Amino acid sequence: MRRAGWILIAIVVLLGAAGYYFSAVNPVTRYLHYGLDFVGGISAEFEAVPTPGAPVTPEAMQRAMQIMTFRVDKLGVSEPVIQQVGTNRIMVQLPGVKNQEEALAFLGKTALLQIKSPDGKQVLLTGGELANAQAAIAQNPQDPYVVNLTFNAQGTQAFAQATKKYYHQVLPIYLDGKLLEAPQVDAVITDGKAELTGGFTSLKQAQQMALLLQSGALPVKLKVLDVRTVSATLGADSVAYSKLAAALALALIGTFMVVWYRLAGLLADISLGIYMFLMVGALIALNATLTLPGVAGMILSAGMAVDANVIIFSRVKEEMAAGKTPRAAVEAGFRHAIRAILDSNATTFLAGAILFALGSGEVKGFAVTLMVGIVISLFTAVFVTREFIRLAADAGWARNRAVFVG
Repeated sequence: MRRAGWILIAIVVLLGAAGYYFSAVNPVTRYLHYGLDFVGGISAEFEAVPTPGAPVTPEAMQRAMQIMTFRVDKLGVSEPVIQQVGTNRIMVQLPGVKNQEEALAFLGKTALLQIKSPDGKQVLLTGGELANAQAAIAQNPQDPYVVNLTFNAQGTQAFAQATKKYYHQVLPIYLDGKLLEAPQVDAVITDGKAELTGGFTSLKQAQQMALLLQSGALPVKLKVLDVRTVSATLGADSVAYSKLAAALALALIGTFMVVWYRLAGLLADISLGIYMFLMVGALIALNATLTLPGVAGMILSAGMAVDANVIIFSRVKEEMAAGKTPRAAVEAGFRHAIRAILDSNATTFLAGAILFALGSGEVKGFAVTLMVGIVISLFTAVFVTREFIRLAADAGWARNRAVFVG
């Protein structure tokens, strides 16, 4: 056997060992982030409602989304989706969230903190003048959980003036217009620090209040329009059916290539396996969220990778039928097919880019996997497969055209 043949066999063995390790020993798919349709969770749509002094404007919607993003991050949700729908709605998807009511209440709470004068008519400070808010455990057994407030420079000055002016009087504290507590001022506070008791029943409740105050008040009132819960069972079924669909699609593609293009088809199947691992690795590197449409994008781009090989192998077969040597036929086949392959992939990539720019949610997920898949499929179909075919031709395995390319 020629040296090229041994090199090709060694490459295939190494790739097989790597494939076994990354699929069975240390599955690379465990590092993927899965969307709502895989792991379950909740999907909700909020509507911004104008109120006196708080109109719904593009700036207010952007600020509301920023605040909701901050709150979701603090909830520890993996790969949430928060996006504007139309002019006055926000769609939120929270994979893996089980407590629907608690999550929605936390996200949509306005959280407008106000410290007012004793008669409740004058606002002295607001949550906008806070620098920080931290939950803590107090020494008081009747109010064991508190939120320690720290005001910024402007708030510190205003708080000092308020405690001086209303010394030995109460300063009521309101949240979203509701009275939380009315502590009595026993000293002039000049360090900009205060303690909010609020009657918290647990440390978690105090922590959530602190996070709400840290994020700031929502600039508009949000009303829940629709809530959809995706169960973990449905998510598990989605994973199982997606794996089955992907396995069947790849098996059919692989079988077709071997039956129709023989040795070249087998080498193309190995390149397709490389494509799949590179695709998963790219999604992990991009920190992308895999959804059902995303799986469809992966399968579609895999089909396009095979389509490129079909074009190439057809040209190689024609060149060999015209009397060229196997190596010359391989070079000519790739050279003549590359233009058609680039044209077809470029148009599909452009369609994916348009879907990503104009679409939302799962449509964007499909577009991302499709575009990434096209780039990787071009690499595996044009460069990896070409090197495999070159080695096979140099090894003398291409003398019989029927065995080599069918």
